Amino acid sequence: AVDEICSMLDTIGTNPDYVRLGRELSCSPQFRDHLFAKRIADMPKRQDVINLVQRTSIFVSTVSSMSTHSALFHLKHFHVAIFDEASQILEPQLLPILTSPAIDSFIMIGDHKQLPAVVVQDEDKSAVQSPMLHQIGLTNCRNSFFERLYEQNRANPDIVSMLYHQGRMHPAIADFASQAFYESLLQPVGLPHQTEQLNLPIYDRDNHIETLVATSRCTFINVPRPAVEDRLPKANILEARMIAQIVKAVVSVYGQNSKELNLAKALGIIVPFRRQITTVRTEIANLAADGQLGPQYTASIANDMLIDTVERYQGSQRDIIIYGTTITQSYELDNLSNLVRIASTSVDRKLNVAVTRARKQMFILGNEQLLSANPVYKRLIEYCKKCK
Repeated sequence: AVDEICSMLDTIGTNPDYVRLGRELSCSPQFRDHLFAKRIADMPKRQDVINLVQRTSIFVSTVSSMSTHSALFHLKHFHVAIFDEASQILEPQLLPILTSPAIDSFIMIGDHKQLPAVVVQDEDKSAVQSPMLHQIGLTNCRNSFFERLYEQNRANPDIVSMLYHQGRMHPAIADFASQAFYESLLQPVGLPHQTEQLNLPIYDRDNHIETLVATSRCTFINVPRPAVEDRLPKANILEARMIAQIVKAVVSVYGQNSKELNLAKALGIIVPFRRQITTVRTEIANLAADGQLGPQYTASIANDMLIDTVERYQGSQRDIIIYGTTITQSYELDNLSNLVRIASTSVDRKLNVAVTRARKQMFILGNEQLLSANPVYKRLIEYCKKCK
């Protein structure tokens, strides 16, 4: 997510200077020149480092990295601190920054309708019993500071505001989340990728997957359940092979239409289980090794692509997202959902994140009969069938 912010800063026409805190291994190569350690590597004097800190307006970091750089707050005064993905940050993590006198004000940006903070403790064990803490809305230590402040102040427009316009998704993708989770309030900004046509007129009309890639913005592909003897917990070989075929079709269609495609940067895959990640990587690597992805891609492309769980995808985006639900057993359906009641709306936080990662195209795979037992997924499947 820090790299995403750096990439946005780099698009600003005035080219604002910024310093990125953190380790080199956790920073994308294109932003490593901004790392604090890189910037001060050739500075022999302490005063040179102090001058760099004081003349730089923007520092980008994770909350934990910023908290460990406490000396920064002794060297520089900040007008504002902006917390992104604030709904995932618990109060103890924020305290070192919130209590600093070197910061004038705070802006917290987040979405309590997406994934909350990761807490391994059971909900009953993290419950707060103190009546005094209940008075300030702190009922469970697993709740984020952002969500608590939102619930206390949502009726006050001077404190809480909602961003109704989104610049990520094409409307055909965004409309499901808007209708299902945001009371139909989300509106597109109107950026070029939100208004233009797919413009992929050349493709194999006899190939069903290529046809979907060339013509569909948001589609659901029904995958038969494996035979009972072939079912594995937290893995689905049939679905993994279908995902690999979609990747192959994307490469083929974009190539036929002379469209530039960086597969590792443009396409991402979301699945719910680690075992399925490995299965999908293997299938894609096999296709590449057989030359079915073309001469430009070797088997290593499977390792370069972002194939991960929805929890790891929050904060990320891709032009094309493939969401493989994976499940083959009824009991696994619970693993797909994080269903909560927010105001008058039932929100599936996991699904909300999954379907809002795609900019241009979204492909959802799963067994229709199995998924339809969940009312939110049933609604998604019905939406996809009507989507153009």
